[in-house]
Amino acid sequence: YISVNGTVDDDRSYLFLRASEARYRKLVQFMPMAMWQVDASHMGRIYGEIRAQGVEDFDAYLTEHPELIDYAANTVPVTDVNRSAVELFGAANPQDLLRHVGYLFEATPAALRKVMIGRFNGQQNWTDLMKVKTLDGRLLDVQFSVTYPKPPSELDVTIFGMIDVTERMRVETELRQLQADYTHAARISMLGELTTSIAHEVNQPLAAIVTNAE
Repeated sequence: YISVNGTVDDDRSYLFLRASEARYRKLVQFMPMAMWQVDASHMGRIYGEIRAQGVEDFDAYLTEHPELIDYAANTVPVTDVNRSAVELFGAANPQDLLRHVGYLFEATPAALRKVMIGRFNGQQNWTDLMKVKTLDGRLLDVQFSVTYPKPPSELDVTIFGMIDVTERMRVETELRQLQADYTHAARISMLGELTTSIAHEVNQPLAAIVTNAE
């Protein structure tokens, strides 16, 4: 969001900013990617305090302090979502998704840990495949991405993005199974050909032996 403080010398500047903000919101709202705007500013301050203690391996730190992950899940709020997010999660309205971020990681708890490590390490973004459980009970495979605020930024806004890849994953799984079945069938076919060849090679001397015996 854009906020203006102080006196506006030219009304046109104010109108321009309002129009720019409206265009930005319209762009986000109609993007095909599901998007969540998250305010994790208080976690940024906590990370700073942890760094000040000399902690460099944040992964190990979280292993010793798993309660920090639960704290983030239950205190970091979602402040805005777009229409695609509402549709993806089967929500009745955006307000259903404006809660603490823990529900996004219910099906893949380890993902929140990775998101926190990325922020602590100063990454600009992070992406991975994960599963999410929607409000209407579906379990989806999604391509999950995070864009972290870039310091020094006055607006500590983190953006989560999700693309539903459930159908793609299903097709890929079926293709892998077909490939495995084809490989197995090919091995069986080769085994059959080998058996026939061995039988032929064995039958020839056996036939000669039988003839000689007669």
